Parts: sequence; C-alpha cells; structure tokens
Amino acid sequence: MILAAVANQVLSGQGLVVDFEDIELASPAAAGYAGGGAYYNGSDLAGGFTSNGVHFENLYNADWGSWSGWSWSTTTDVETPGYTNQYSAFAGGAASGEVYAVAYLDAFNSMNPLFIDLPAGWQAPQSLSVTNTTYTALTIRDGDGFGFASPFGQGDYYRLTIQGLTEGGEVAGTVIHDLADFTGSGETVTIQDTWMVLDLSTFGGNIDRLSLLVESTDVGFGGMNTPAYIAVDDLVLGVTAVPEPGAVAVVMGIIGLMTVLWRRR
Repeated sequence: MILAAVANQVLSGQGLVVDFEDIELASPAAAGYAGGGAYYNGSDLAGGFTSNGVHFENLYNADWGSWSGWSWSTTTDVETPGYTNQYSAFAGGAASGEVYAVAYLDAFNSMNPLFIDLPAGWQAPQSLSVTNTTYTALTIRDGDGFGFASPFGQGDYYRLTIQGLTEGGEVAGTVIHDLADFTGSGETVTIQDTWMVLDLSTFGGNIDRLSLLVESTDVGFGGMNTPAYIAVDDLVLGVTAVPEPGAVAVVMGIIGLMTVLWRRR
C-alpha cells in the first residue's frame, strides 16, 4: 500500500520520506552480491531509478563495467575491503528497512557534485541520514594495499558537503559533515560507522535540488585517493504546495479503489 502511504503523507502535511523501500517495484532486477544482499548500478542502461517520486541518476559504462552516480543496495558486508565491496554501508545495513542508496563520484570527477532533484510540492528538505560505505571506511583505516590511498593520519578528514540550491542555482544553505575526522587526537579520531541524521531544514522551502560533494585530504596526481562514496537513506521532504482539489480527489479515489480490492482478497 505504498501509494496510500504517500497519499496520506501529502494530505496530512507530515512530509514525504524517501526511504527506498519501494525500490523493487520501480527498478529492474538487481545483481546478487556474494556477501549477501543485492545492488543495482544501472547496468541495464536505464539511467537511474526512482523512489517515492524522486529520481536518482546513474551512468554505466558497459565497456569498462564501471558506473557513477547513484545505486541502491541491500548489502551488509562490513568486513570485505576493496572495490568488490563498493555497495555496502559501513553501518551494516539501511537506516530503516532494508534498502538504502549509495552515491559514487568517480575518482577523476570527485569535485563535481551529485544532485537530487526535488519533486514539485516537496521542496522543503528536512533531513537526510548518511554513513560511510565499507569500501571507503576500510580504505581510510588501512589504505588500499596498492600504495595509492594511504591510511589516514593526524589532520586528515573525509568530508561531505550538502547544499540546497534554488531553481536559479543559488545556494540557499550549506551543511558540512565529516564522515572521518582525524583532526583531533586520541579518542576523538573517528571513522563513522553508524547512521547520522543531518538537519537540512535551514535550507528553507524553495529548494529545487540538493548538491552533494565529498572531499578528502588524501589527494594524489589523479585526484582524490580516498574512494568517493557515501551511503544515504531516509530523505525527509516537507510540503511546499497544497495539492490541487482535483489531485486530492484522484488520490482519494485511487486509495478507495485499492481498499476495495484489498478487502476482496
């Protein structure tokens, strides 16, 4: 009853939660992961996937078997290092439910942000849950074994910057969060291994898209050495427009029909 849940949120004004739990209804079959779970990286060349009306773009290169942009995942491997485990959240699963999203900014374009375009009527972002991926976290801790990425030391950090952009591209607000922070000492040195909720409500209610960018202090000739991944879940969007009466009637009619069909099962 996903449609009914979304409709109830629209009518109550409680907000829309993009939690990816509807993803199997809107996406092609995912690839199975040897460590358990599944993931989708755009290998069917569809160009992305949609959850609760929000589209997440990705780009797949069939010649190289590589991708960038957004994937979704249910994998839970927090132990396997390296590129073969690039779809697992270091928190050991989703923030809620089973499905979450992974963002990858490829190494040569890590200074180019990824975007989340917000749907009409839901342009007041409230919060977003974030964590590291296992691939990134273990590389930060141990290096990559090839001499490219080094284990983090004193003064290093891995940073996520989220900006709210208006329709005209103006920055309405910025949130900065360190997914790994070695700028302190002793017990203050951290690699995030849990989900954390970032407050986006300061962006206001006229946000056309969210911009996400990662940066690391471990940089080499070809760009950032740290794998440029983050895991996200539970994007909460606030209402910015009251649905037209006709739209409300349509939604209520669909809910009524679904209820009748459900009772006849």
